[in-house]
Amino acid sequence: MMKNKSPKKQNAFAKNFKVLKLVFKFCPGLIPLAVIYIICAALSSLARVYLIKEAITIVLSGGTFEQLITSVVYILGLELICIFGNVLYEDFFEPRYRNIYIKKIQTYLFLKVREIDMLEYDNPEFYSKFSRALRDSQWRGFRVYRTIIDFIKTICISLALGTYIIITDTLLIVIVLLSSIVGLFAVNQLHKLWYRLWRETELEHRFSWYINRTFYNVRYAAEIKTTHVSDILIDKYQESVDSLENKTRKINKKMVPYQVISNVFDKLLAQGGTYIYLGYRLMTEAIKVDAFSSSINAALSFYNNFMQAMSTITTLQEHARYIDDFFWVINYTPTIEKNEGVEIDHIEHLKLENVYFKYYEKGDYVINDLSFELKKGQKIAIVGHNGSGKTTLIKLLLKFYQLQKGSICINDINYEEVNPFSLRKNMAVVFQDYQIYAVSIAENILMRKVESKEDEEKVYEVLAKVGLLDKIKSLKDGIYTQMSREFDESGEAFSGGEKQKIVVARVFASNADLYILDEPTASLDPLAEEQINKLILNTAFDKTIIIIAHRLSTVVDTDKIYLMKQGHFTEVGTHEELLELNGDYALMFNTQKQLYETNKENQD
Repeated sequence: MMKNKSPKKQNAFAKNFKVLKLVFKFCPGLIPLAVIYIICAALSSLARVYLIKEAITIVLSGGTFEQLITSVVYILGLELICIFGNVLYEDFFEPRYRNIYIKKIQTYLFLKVREIDMLEYDNPEFYSKFSRALRDSQWRGFRVYRTIIDFIKTICISLALGTYIIITDTLLIVIVLLSSIVGLFAVNQLHKLWYRLWRETELEHRFSWYINRTFYNVRYAAEIKTTHVSDILIDKYQESVDSLENKTRKINKKMVPYQVISNVFDKLLAQGGTYIYLGYRLMTEAIKVDAFSSSINAALSFYNNFMQAMSTITTLQEHARYIDDFFWVINYTPTIEKNEGVEIDHIEHLKLENVYFKYYEKGDYVINDLSFELKKGQKIAIVGHNGSGKTTLIKLLLKFYQLQKGSICINDINYEEVNPFSLRKNMAVVFQDYQIYAVSIAENILMRKVESKEDEEKVYEVLAKVGLLDKIKSLKDGIYTQMSREFDESGEAFSGGEKQKIVVARVFASNADLYILDEPTASLDPLAEEQINKLILNTAFDKTIIIIAHRLSTVVDTDKIYLMKQGHFTEVGTHEELLELNGDYALMFNTQKQLYETNKENQD
């Protein structure tokens, strides 16, 4: 899909300040605190320089001990106040606001996920941008903020110290700036090499994370214990680490000359040149001892802060490489997932006419000239081999995708005009690849928070229907037991069949008019499967139901069965009618029946 345009080309500073505005939007209280923090840092640096000059001046001029104490106390008092302000900001206010920002931006992005059109997930280009944005969102924004604040802080300190140096000795600022420029060149090259190393080893890092995730994830534990797959994974991990080491070694060799240049100009020109120049000025009595000492402190502090400010520019450039992806998702405009259109409060009638759909422009149609009607209260089954288009049809009914041809109407309203969110509120869906969440049993059934006593009673009622009430009541926390032990040791581990019953219970707990069940009982044994399907059909007598099934014996009681093949219906009728037709459905049914009877005889 990828119809959303990328942001206009901006320089690194513009991109970073765009993120800074977002941080201040979510955390406006940071603005005055950041200003105070920067002022305190600049005053603290000046106070340090002035303290040296003042102390030496008092001693050499024959001043009293009381004068020395008074000056030191005043200047140190100012510096201590500034230091306390900085510590309070860095260790209290900033961590607090960082957590606030992370919570707000993550919540914003979680809500944004609901607006992403389903088709985008099949697009590798989109998914790469999307995953990078979500991965970086927790820390990127605040790291940008911190980088910009550090840049402004070091620039302000450099300006303050530079002004002091210019006032006391103009030539000294030239020496320091010259050494800073050469050192900056070396540092910039080092940053480029570090970024190149990161880019070239990204695959190895991701593969290492994959191996790490595989070994600690419980889903893989059984196979790791019962097979030799762990040996394969360990070998692959070692190969990945060896590749990482080789690439790192090659780039580190290129870093060495720039490290040498950086250190040489730092020690020889910045420090050595400053000492030699000011020492000469002192020896020729062009300056006094107090000016010598304070100027050395000011020059070296200026050099360090100026280098830090300039290297921060490289960091801002690195941030900018990721910011485009972040704002691409932030500014994403959905084609389908919009909270607009005709509101639907019930489902009386569904009609598909000559529907065509394909996932990619150059791909084949997976839904091919398909038409059918579904009226309120009907119970139908859609059957067919894997890849026949059954699940895609369900996604079209949920308005996850746009049609290429044909139309779908609900209550005589075209799907194009319908609000997708209101449409789905009237549908209860069990997906083939359903998910169980690390929340309570009740929340897994209601798919929301328990808000009243009526909600609790509803949960108990549906648990009774699917045959899990006695087990759940026996648990210490009952329906509030967590359905995972990953984050709560008092949680409960459920079997695959029990999880599927929980998922079926979700349907009974909803107030939807239309139940859509995509293989709802695949993890159950045949007897339990038959019981659940009969329960669904008999209990939901006033509901419209679509069941997708592979075991045909479970759908014989539906009002109508549709056999799907290559994206369209090839046979339609009741179970008896399709058996009499003696076509593909009859062949599939009889084959399954024979296999089931053979397995049963073998078990007996």
